[in-house]
Amino acid sequence: CNAYRIEVVSIDGEWGTSIGAERIAAKLTADASIKAVLTTQSETSTGALHDIPAIGQAVSDHDALLIVDGISSVCAHPLDTAAYGVDVALTGSQKGLGLPPGLAVMTFSERAATAAGQSSCPKFYFDVSRYRASLSEGRGPSTLPVTLISGLRAALDLVESEGIAEVWNRHARQAGAVREAIWSIGLECFAESPSNALTAVSLPESIDGVELMQRLSQSYGAVIGGGLAYLRGRVVRISNLGFVTDDDIRFIVQALEETLAWMGYRFDRGSAIDAVDRELG
Repeated sequence: CNAYRIEVVSIDGEWGTSIGAERIAAKLTADASIKAVLTTQSETSTGALHDIPAIGQAVSDHDALLIVDGISSVCAHPLDTAAYGVDVALTGSQKGLGLPPGLAVMTFSERAATAAGQSSCPKFYFDVSRYRASLSEGRGPSTLPVTLISGLRAALDLVESEGIAEVWNRHARQAGAVREAIWSIGLECFAESPSNALTAVSLPESIDGVELMQRLSQSYGAVIGGGLAYLRGRVVRISNLGFVTDDDIRFIVQALEETLAWMGYRFDRGSAIDAVDRELG
């Protein structure tokens, strides 16, 4: 934001916590010069979920724009831009849509598009007004990644075939199964309000998360995410985002159980996979 000469007013919170709509409303009330609110829906590094409908209501009461980073929430949670009062929503091709990285997918309200056209911030590579003008002529402002766009069409066909409501339900069911599995062996979610896109797992002091990830990869060919910054080695992240099957969930939980036991963590063997089977049927 500094590179674009945007003055930022931050609302800070502990990692893993969600910022409540009431804190945003209070900040907007205290500073009428705020023009826009930028938030994540699903915070990828900690697995924390924000209440976008409530935030949207708070922002609309103060006539600011609401910009939502839905990079790891689209397909995992509803993001109804009109109903929630979202002016700009964005996601990436590499998350819920299941494609390689390379595409940014964005929506703009008319109010946001007007604000972008009037903005004096420096811009070249991504200029909303240039994109809108060229797309109205049936072309892009530059060479487009045609292969990724073709892949996006195929991914959206899969979503349409399954039905978006069932896609949301699948993410909720699989995330719930992972959470029940980790609770059953005495572990906890790092996020106080966890997203259905991934589960960040707090590890006991006796287990090094980096070693756990390495052993999962070497022994099972299983890849999970690690903690970032001060959470490195203390947290691992298990994703169920995208086109993940129930068998994928069973596989990673079974591998996690066996690896934790090998590393000396004591728990009731088999309880995690039993929890998954109860949740997934």
